[in-house]
Amino acid sequence: MNLTALGVYGPYPKKNCGTSSYLLKAGDKNILLDAGEGSFSRLSAIIPPEELDMIFLSHSHFDHTADVGVYNYYFESLSKKGKPFDKSIIAYFDDGSSSVSVIKNSPFFVPFAISDGAVLNMGGLSFEFHRVKHPAITHSITVCDGVRRFSYTGDTNDCDALDIIYSKSDVVLADGCFLPEDWSEIKPHLSIDIIKNYSLKWGARSIVGHLNPDYDGETLEKEISERGLLMAKEGKVFEI
Repeated sequence: MNLTALGVYGPYPKKNCGTSSYLLKAGDKNILLDAGEGSFSRLSAIIPPEELDMIFLSHSHFDHTADVGVYNYYFESLSKKGKPFDKSIIAYFDDGSSSVSVIKNSPFFVPFAISDGAVLNMGGLSFEFHRVKHPAITHSITVCDGVRRFSYTGDTNDCDALDIIYSKSDVVLADGCFLPEDWSEIKPHLSIDIIKNYSLKWGARSIVGHLNPDYDGETLEKEISERGLLMAKEGKVFEI
């Protein structure tokens, strides 16, 4: 498995950057983890979007779903041109949002409803979903190819589900929006210290995503690397 960072910021991007979106290649499958702003154009530079096997939406906030409608337009265009393509499974939680409305009314996706503890098997891969702690209903995803396990937390603050996620993973892409001095229990995101603690507790390697665009990049990278963590950078490929 390998992971390519397409967009790493939230809730909005730095100049010429994008918000949360990652391409996970597992076996012969292509899985899009969230579809934030800029996702479609960055993905298109790597693979044709019709080669996606799954689009996973952790939750309905715009910095994770901004390009969902764009994918839908693209697939609609292929259909009108008579170009055959296999529909992507789209895994989402139905919260009645505008993004979900696009999905539910589209004939170009195969919907899979996420729930806490749900499991999906596809082409030799297993996918497991767990609800995490965020103002919008949000789920993590764990992908296993029979040898390696990778998890993406989605947006979350500290919660019991993180022990489940980390205990089952070799590598975790975690929400690291806050430096320790800016974090509190009532915030909607993790701090990089909390990510470090889970990595040490369970022995999983952590990649820090959902970066705060208000932080200076050099300072943030220094803080992350000093804790033995990896920082998500757009265009970077991580081997799982």
